[in-house]
Parts: sequence; structure tokens; C-alpha cells
Amino acid sequence: MLAHKLIDFVLEETQAISNYGYEGYQPPLNFIEPDKIVAMKLVPANLKNIILTEEDFPLGVTELELTPAVTKMWQTIYQQVTGGA
Repeated sequence: MLAHKLIDFVLEETQAISNYGYEGYQPPLNFIEPDKIVAMKLVPANLKNIILTEEDFPLGVTELELTPAVTKMWQTIYQQVTGGA
């Protein structure tokens, strides 16, 4: 329950924008507006186009589950690289 409260707090608009300004990592939140971020001087005007908007979300890459054969191949190679550790 407490972890959920922390996540809710971090994702609130004020906190999320503050974190973005501090860390430079933009979480995919739909209330982020490029004009607002530039006005707050978190991003210079010439980099306004790097700020993701909700319209950009479908352009991202979705991580999907690997097939069992690929998972087995990955695990085999990982065991070889780590020496079975």
C-alpha cells in the first residue's frame, strides 16, 4: 500500500515535472506539454521537439515476451557468458 502511495506521489504533475527537471528523464505522462516545459526553462526552446507528447506514445517500441525457443537460447548463452554463476 505504501509503495502505491509513493508511485502516486511521484507521478503527480508537480512532482513528475520537478523530477524531469532534476533527472532529465521524461516519464510518458499525458500532461507533459512542450510549451510549458520550455516556459519553465527545463528544456531550451531549440530542443522543444525532443519533448514527448501523448501523440508520440504509439510510435514507441512495445516490449513483447520472447518465444520459448528464443528464451532457451538466451539462457544458454547467458550461462556460457557467466560461467553458470
